[in-house]
Amino acid sequence: SPHYPAQYCESLSSNGRTDWYLPARDELVVMYTNKTAIGNFLASAWYNSSSEYNSSTAWIYRVDDGVQYINDKRGNSLVRCVRR
Repeated sequence: SPHYPAQYCESLSSNGRTDWYLPARDELVVMYTNKTAIGNFLASAWYNSSSEYNSSTAWIYRVDDGVQYINDKRGNSLVRCVRR
């Protein structure tokens, strides 16, 4: 099924850049480790990852505490696009 959060990042054009992508589950772990330096994460918010669990779900990640869960790939969690 379509992974709308990933498609959003792929089509994003921001600050003159078009090389955005949706980070994988392991990349969100790195972001969690460096969340203070990175900043601008919403408290208790879930962020989509590009890591699939199965054909209709993908992993989501809560940057506050590092909890991971699976959710519908259509994405009703937040998107934090990163650059290549």
